[in-house]
Amino acid sequence: MDILNLNEINAVDGTVTISVYFTLQWEDINMKWTPSRYNNTESVVLPADQVWKPSLINANTAKEFSLFGIKDLYVIIHNSGTVTWQPGHQLEFSCNIDTTYFPFDTQKCTLEVISWGYNMGDISFTSTNSYINTLQYVENSEWKLTFTSVASEDGLPPNTKFLMHFQRRPLYLIINLIFPVILLALLNITVFLLPQDSGERVGFAITLLLSIVVFLTIAQGLLPATAQPRLSGICIVLILNMVMSGMITVSVIVSGWIYYKSEYYDVPNWMKKIKHFKLYRRRINKNQIHVQTVQSETTIDNPPIDGEESKVTWQMVAKYYDRISLIFYVICFICGHVFYAIDVVKGG
Repeated sequence: MDILNLNEINAVDGTVTISVYFTLQWEDINMKWTPSRYNNTESVVLPADQVWKPSLINANTAKEFSLFGIKDLYVIIHNSGTVTWQPGHQLEFSCNIDTTYFPFDTQKCTLEVISWGYNMGDISFTSTNSYINTLQYVENSEWKLTFTSVASEDGLPPNTKFLMHFQRRPLYLIINLIFPVILLALLNITVFLLPQDSGERVGFAITLLLSIVVFLTIAQGLLPATAQPRLSGICIVLILNMVMSGMITVSVIVSGWIYYKSEYYDVPNWMKKIKHFKLYRRRINKNQIHVQTVQSETTIDNPPIDGEESKVTWQMVAKYYDRISLIFYVICFICGHVFYAIDVVKGG
């Protein structure tokens, strides 16, 4: 088989469309002659429908079954009885699309050609090459043909399988899908850096949540509706980002509720203890002064926190809550995307 070009790999429908032509040779004992008796003619060209030829079909076609060979096709017959037939077709066949590591995936697709209407003892396929001829192949802008192999089997019916590995060129999807998803997830976390008085925190969080949902829809439109052998890694990341974005939105609402809570309600003692401990440690670290001279060192510690400085307000609690949330979601962001990167590297 000579492959001319790859027209399309449709991941949603699970089909591959390629343009190829086959070179088939067989010996027909009824077509032998002595060249000296016929003006030294060693070969002739005849219409294909006037001689015997095998009935071949694409067994895993995605269309209706049809025999190989188009109208007005010719065969070359040599005086030794060897018949050469080269039918060409644009074939659309089914392939099990594996999008586990999308967009860094490699599709392994097999084109199966069988002899229709013949048994194992009638026809035997023998491949002259163990690979598909790619001398005339025109490179595809989205997929790279990395490996081919050919295997013939004298089964029932006799068949030949042409295996092709197509590796996706991921640069376009990295720029237009991966980078925006990472950027949106990162921007989503920065909502905790916005001041409460700006009044834009909830709106900002909801907008980013909707944006992530849009990218999830785009990714699902590029992938088949299946979880076999596993759900695509990019879909898992998008779903996790969507869940995290929803949690961030809820956290922002809770933070605003705490920040604007009336001073009529006292801050619980356990919150005061946490905040006091935080303030004390910060003041100790900040105000500890070391005075060094050539002969001595004097350490002056700030006195314990008291008075108005030790008063814990709801605004202070909200700011502390924002810091904890920021650290938590940054850790979630890093862990999620690092695990995705490790998964892709291992799969590749």
